[in-house]
Amino acid sequence: MERPRRSLRDRANIVCVECHSRK
Repeated sequence: MERPRRSLRDRANIVCVECHSRK
């Protein structure tokens, strides 16, 4: 996990990726 500034954006992307991967 890099700086906390990219954490908010990375977290939203991770959630989207997990949703697609679960499909």
